[in-house]
Amino acid sequence: MAKLIAPFVMRDINKVLNTKHEKYEDFLKAMILKHQAFLRGNMSAFRILIQEIPFHPVLKEQFKEHIAEKVFHRFQHLVDFYKEKGQIIELPTEAVIRFTASSVFGYLLIRHIFLPEAKWDDEKEINMIVHMTMNGIGAQE
Repeated sequence: MAKLIAPFVMRDINKVLNTKHEKYEDFLKAMILKHQAFLRGNMSAFRILIQEIPFHPVLKEQFKEHIAEKVFHRFQHLVDFYKEKGQIIELPTEAVIRFTASSVFGYLLIRHIFLPEAKWDDEKEINMIVHMTMNGIGAQE
């Protein structure tokens, strides 16, 4: 995990996390598109990870240490940045992250794992996910 998977995953995620986006919606869309591209190119490895991590404490701990905690820390800074810009309502940062992550990863799991054979209009789906997420956390103007 530490030597092979984590650097590969972090390099890919950091491309979005380190890019400045004017709006939180733009960041969300970029994050979804990047994860979608990653899944398309690495589906076998992803399937193995989601099947094995819950049942192997050492693997779970390594994933948490080398990927999850780093991504969560960066995500905290981004959410706070967009809250300061008035784009996200005053909710606990961790709640915004959980809500956003569940929306994004829920879509990606259904789209790529559970129902990949369904007819998908990815652009429309992504726009709806961003819209629904922003309605849940976006600042009211």
